[in-house]
Amino acid sequence: MDRQPRQEQPLLTETRESALWGYEEIFDAFPLQPQPQQTEAWNDTDGAVFGSHITNYDASPPAPAVSESKRGSVPALLWDVLKWWQIEIFACLASVAAIVAQAVVMLRFNGRPQESWPSTTLTLNGLIAILATLCRGSLMVPVASVLAQSKWTRFDSRSRRAHKLAEWELLDEASRGSLGSLQVLWKFKGVLHVSCIGAVITIASLALSTFSQQVVSLQSILVPATDGDTLNKTASVPWTDSPNVRVWSAGEFGSMSTVVKLAIIEGIMAPDVASLPLSCPTGNCTWPDFTTVGACGRCVNITEDVRFTQSTLSETYTLPNGLWVGRNPVATTAANETLGFSANITQTTRLFDPVRSPNPKYERALALAEFAMLGFENLRWQGGPPVAFECGIWLCLQARRVSVTAGQQTDKVIESWTKVDVRIGTPFIDMPSPPFVGHEDMYFWATREPSVSLESFIQPMLNGNITLSGTPPSPVFSSDYIQALSANLGDPSQWIGRLAESTTNGLRQMGPYKNTTLAYDGEAHVVQVIVVARWHWLAYPAVLVLLTVIYLVFEITRTTTSNTRPWKADPLVPLYAYLDLDRNVLSAARDGLNKPSGLSAELGDLAVRLDVGYDHGVRFSGRIAVDGEVAQGRS
Repeated sequence: MDRQPRQEQPLLTETRESALWGYEEIFDAFPLQPQPQQTEAWNDTDGAVFGSHITNYDASPPAPAVSESKRGSVPALLWDVLKWWQIEIFACLASVAAIVAQAVVMLRFNGRPQESWPSTTLTLNGLIAILATLCRGSLMVPVASVLAQSKWTRFDSRSRRAHKLAEWELLDEASRGSLGSLQVLWKFKGVLHVSCIGAVITIASLALSTFSQQVVSLQSILVPATDGDTLNKTASVPWTDSPNVRVWSAGEFGSMSTVVKLAIIEGIMAPDVASLPLSCPTGNCTWPDFTTVGACGRCVNITEDVRFTQSTLSETYTLPNGLWVGRNPVATTAANETLGFSANITQTTRLFDPVRSPNPKYERALALAEFAMLGFENLRWQGGPPVAFECGIWLCLQARRVSVTAGQQTDKVIESWTKVDVRIGTPFIDMPSPPFVGHEDMYFWATREPSVSLESFIQPMLNGNITLSGTPPSPVFSSDYIQALSANLGDPSQWIGRLAESTTNGLRQMGPYKNTTLAYDGEAHVVQVIVVARWHWLAYPAVLVLLTVIYLVFEITRTTTSNTRPWKADPLVPLYAYLDLDRNVLSAARDGLNKPSGLSAELGDLAVRLDVGYDHGVRFSGRIAVDGEVAQGRS
């Protein structure tokens, strides 16, 4: 069958005096609803008056379709809304789904180890970033459409107000990005305008990805090791329930263990005492508070009890217990000064006096050493009066707290106890629990025999003196232990603390008397990185999404009740007014104004060109496409 030759159909009106819309021919072909004549002036927002508008017809898009939709049922109205706004509604739902997905992912992995994340390609942060990007991309679809639609509803003829065309351009630019949104906020500053909501959302959405990234946080915590019971049991700490037979060497009764001896000597001589090494294979271990027998010590300043006497041949400072320090003031060749350290103290001294002393009380059966010291700081007589202290060290029950964190060991006494029953072998009694803990068959003792042995070893080391003689005077120490004491004469509290701690270390290394377990078992821990959800950072994108939903619903409602359609950013709608076309084509195009993308369907195949002339200004003209081929435009 032969095809008919293609007929070119003219699109341009041959005789048209109008340089713009050519309403006269259009109105002849498409009669509109008659409108009453209006003679009143229209005012814009700034108060400028436009010329009187006098016409018998309204050149706005055809109103019958609006009236039909309004007269229809609610389902029909909803269907009409869905047809126009389906992309925006689906995009809004996608942004909500992205926020919900972020919350579900964080809820699923919150508090779980980082290794529980199943993917080795995509990280948790990567997934959150993808969801945040999807959220923002979906969010901007309805916001941009609503901003674009704002220019139509603002210039709606039903408002009976005119606005400057600059506002049309401003709202159109706002739908394209943040710069236009900033211009809208500046234009409507101080004015409550609905377009400002869209502008705020557009600008605020720039920070949405940043806030979403802050939702995920990683935190290092310690968790029990899971490599088996053997590993956990190796986390142990030494303790003892009694300084009893274990204090003695296996070879000979009455001979103290060298472990305890070395511990006491270290406490007297060393400038620092290290904590007892703990077994912790992972470098992070914890133990419950445990109880052990140890040593406690304290020094009390008794300088106020020093008495000074002077004669022709001597100057002497004396304590009530008889300890003294003095010199010969008339010596011409050498000074002769003596500083005393003595254990020969009486039962009425300040440290152990149950009436005068504020210190913890204990039975004298627990004492390992009680002594006084009297002398001058820096071993200089001319430095002022001497200082005097009473010190003691005794057996006590200790509640201790130990831990190892990142290889750093902590071992401290949280409370000590000295109450014993001397009638049945000095067991510790009436300990509060907590912090003192133990098993039902566990007893803590401080028997007299090891106490006497410890006292006989410590006491002689703390008895002696220092003599200053010669010119210039130089000190002569009666023993190395006295030399160590003299270095701490100014404040012996730290020194007595080191001696007590070191003695405790020696006793703990001997192990328990009745139990075979030489160490108090603890629990080894390993460092584990877990996922922590910081929910407050998710509030920002959630608020933006909620605000967008409200903004979209508001604009849908406003457009439905206006005399416009949801043309949004359709570029063919404003071009429609400038198309110099045949009236039949305009008839079909006019019907397309009432359908989503209707103008694109009716005019999309037109080939047009932009004509610029002094007689008709700027306009598009062209010819219809026939059989898929575009006819030549008119020159």
